[in-house]
Amino acid sequence: MVNNYNTYHTSIGRISIEPTLEHATSYGGILPLLDYIEKIQLNQQLEEHLTVEKQGGLFSLPKVAQAIILGRILGIERISHFEDLENETMLKRFFQWDKLPDHTTFYNDLQRFEKDEDLVGFKETNKS
Repeated sequence: MVNNYNTYHTSIGRISIEPTLEHATSYGGILPLLDYIEKIQLNQQLEEHLTVEKQGGLFSLPKVAQAIILGRILGIERISHFEDLENETMLKRFFQWDKLPDHTTFYNDLQRFEKDEDLVGFKETNKS
């Protein structure tokens, strides 16, 4: 949805589109993907289907899984390279985080999936 001020209503709130590169980021083109992820309710699907538990922490397991999925789509091939995304404005607004998790959080959360049965939730989410 557009108004006269080049402002769009998106999954991360109102975004003002500027004809300059002053506030551009490497991943600015992710906005349509974020809107799509909201539309298919990926986070809700992961919350419903993931059976692995995580106690406490700032970052829920479904949201960490969603961040990993987004990172892979953006071309991040290694978990250690996620540090490039830690302060990406669009992703921080999408997840409502001050910054994305440290790459060690991704490693620790991935280690929670110890058995093949732990991965069934991802397969179910993929079917949905």
